[in-house]
Amino acid sequence: VSQHVHRGGHWFSVSTQCRAAFRELNAPLHQGSNIGLRVARVPVAAESSPFMSLFNGKDLTGWQQLNPKDEGKAEFVVEEGQPVLSLSPKSARATRELGNYHLRFEFKVEKGAGGGIHQRVGHLLSFRPSLLLSSQVQLGGVGCSYQEAELRNGRLVANGSRLTNREKLDFKNYTLNSGSPWQRIEIIRLDDSCLYLVNGQLACAVIGIRVTRDGQTKPLGPHPVEFWTDSEPAQFRNIEVREIDALPPELGKSEISNSPSPFDILTSPDYEWSAPENLGSVVNSAAGEGSPCLSADGLTLLFDSDRPGGQGKTDLWMSRRPTLIAPWSAPENLGATVNSSENEKVPTLSSDGLALLFASDRGQSDRRYKLRWCHRKTTAEPWSTPTTQQLEVTVAAGVSDYEPELSADGLSLLFTSFPRVGTHGLEDLWHCRRPTTTDPWGPVQNLGAIVNGSAKDMDPALSSDGRALVFGSDRPGGLGKVDFWWSSRSSLDAPWSAPQNLGKPVNSDLDELSPTLSADGQTLLFRSNRTGGRGGNDLWMSRRVRKSK
Repeated sequence: VSQHVHRGGHWFSVSTQCRAAFRELNAPLHQGSNIGLRVARVPVAAESSPFMSLFNGKDLTGWQQLNPKDEGKAEFVVEEGQPVLSLSPKSARATRELGNYHLRFEFKVEKGAGGGIHQRVGHLLSFRPSLLLSSQVQLGGVGCSYQEAELRNGRLVANGSRLTNREKLDFKNYTLNSGSPWQRIEIIRLDDSCLYLVNGQLACAVIGIRVTRDGQTKPLGPHPVEFWTDSEPAQFRNIEVREIDALPPELGKSEISNSPSPFDILTSPDYEWSAPENLGSVVNSAAGEGSPCLSADGLTLLFDSDRPGGQGKTDLWMSRRPTLIAPWSAPENLGATVNSSENEKVPTLSSDGLALLFASDRGQSDRRYKLRWCHRKTTAEPWSTPTTQQLEVTVAAGVSDYEPELSADGLSLLFTSFPRVGTHGLEDLWHCRRPTTTDPWGPVQNLGAIVNGSAKDMDPALSSDGRALVFGSDRPGGLGKVDFWWSSRSSLDAPWSAPQNLGKPVNSDLDELSPTLSADGQTLLFRSNRTGGRGGNDLWMSRRVRKSK
């Protein structure tokens, strides 16, 4: 509808106050005419259509001017026989509050066009359709964090960088309609996830949205959707919205990947490692910290330390944080059930957080390390008493098995072992597999001469997709005493490539050991005795970031 009011012999666009009066009137057309109100009817779908549910008189109360400083006007006009929401500069109008929804609209994308969408929670997520004309299309947010995701067989899977209000996410994999300036945009919000489609193509998906307001971080709740513009006019048409309880079935017909995999991030020349940062005095102490392990959601950090307050010589400790942008809490000892009076080192967690694997020399007369498991039914429960993991080599006297690394699917186990028959160097990387997480482990195999050399190869860290491997080695060609090296493979069944040095700035002229990768492949935690630490060995962090152009 296009609403105008007659004043002093002239027709004017209906002001906010007059629109409110019209909503309260809710009267037939001839009654509206008696107060000088003109209504232009245009061809639209049935009264029950999503379009009418958004724009009819009852729901028009949801279109509000949220910011008192907005100076512009919002009008419903008719162009080419279709209703258009036209925003003059510095204008914004928001819908009623929505929960899970599928919003569709067309936006007139022209050079210089302004405007966009706010999923309004303090401008939580903002999308500027006008930027579709450039290579800099981005989703940005204020007061929130979220993780890049991809759609696999109808399900959203977190698989990318964690973003905050200081970072932005590129849109990609879309094609503009070259025959018209109008581009079709779809925004699908389901619980803590949002998908953005351009002309039917998935351009971006995020998951795990968290909102920080007034110092409190909470999940994303119901919110209005605001159509807005700043310095240039903006036009929207064919706006439809419907509430949903699942992703639209058409999205599950094929696998769509809109974000780089951990393999791509770790191997692409478009990315580089940032200068390592010390995890700080809350986590690190004047003693030694090592072997960091991140939970799949990145909110729990396990590591070993010989700091005071433990149960034995070296214990397992835990630190937590409520969000990925929050600081780590003061470390807590895992307690006497997990730790002993001897050494517990190098923890690794299953993706669901219900299994803990580590190395310990407790009860070993030969002082060799063996792998031990703890389990729990939920993440709120305490860990069970550790049991010895019965691998082919753990029963062999005089053999140490330590530095375990469990794959994200729980079906592969990598670890360091020495000395034993079949080794290529002083210490080698070994692995074994199992068909399911309830089956016993299969035979242990050497990772092979391509990866293992004649020196010490140790501390494996596997990417969540299983196609990239980072490990420590004192082989020739490094920058320091022990460096990080990396290898990759095209698939889980393909052989590993020849290792390459990870290079500066991660490697230094001293020791880098115990790497661990975040699930998205963009964060590397490790221990090092490099300068700038607080103890003999500290925990450090480096990020995999896009190179500056």
